[in-house]
Amino acid sequence: MNTQKANDERRYHALEFGCGWGAGCIETCIVYPATKVSFRQQVHGYNVLGAIREIRAEGISLLYRGLLPPLLMRTTSRAVMFGLYDNFLTHFGGAKYTRGSSLFTVERAKAAFLAGACEASLAPLERIQVLLQADKYHKEFKNSGDAAVKIFKYYGIREYYRGISLVIARNGLSNILYFNLREPFKMFILDKSKIESHTALQ
Repeated sequence: MNTQKANDERRYHALEFGCGWGAGCIETCIVYPATKVSFRQQVHGYNVLGAIREIRAEGISLLYRGLLPPLLMRTTSRAVMFGLYDNFLTHFGGAKYTRGSSLFTVERAKAAFLAGACEASLAPLERIQVLLQADKYHKEFKNSGDAAVKIFKYYGIREYYRGISLVIARNGLSNILYFNLREPFKMFILDKSKIESHTALQ
């Protein structure tokens, strides 16, 4: 019985990693152009239309330039986020939210923060993505691999982890909010949908 339970838990954890990877892949491919527009606004101070015009002028061939780092980062980070959160939660003896239980627990918060901190190990990919999205580096870096080599060669490994403390804080805090609010909001929406469906049938 214990062996069966352990096997079920391993399969469940593996499924969490797989679902996280798939979600990260779909999310990145869909929102990447919007992310690029947002980045240009932050760097150059453009409004939305100005950023879109600049990206359109560069051509469709450069629209997905720099996609590989965020694709690797998001798929891996989502797999890490969902998979490790579940493992950490089990380790801390916590339980997932159920109807009527506490909205926030220390165990869920600790598990979420640690999962976010582990995600921060992927910061080098985020750094490469930022450089490849900047138009002034279009001619300096050929691709993701070239950028990774040149950053290490000229600036050292510390450059990959510039701002790591903010990344850890961002990931940890956002994970705490996400994992503590995800289930309550999901149940609220499902309950509301059931009520509306029932009302419509009457």
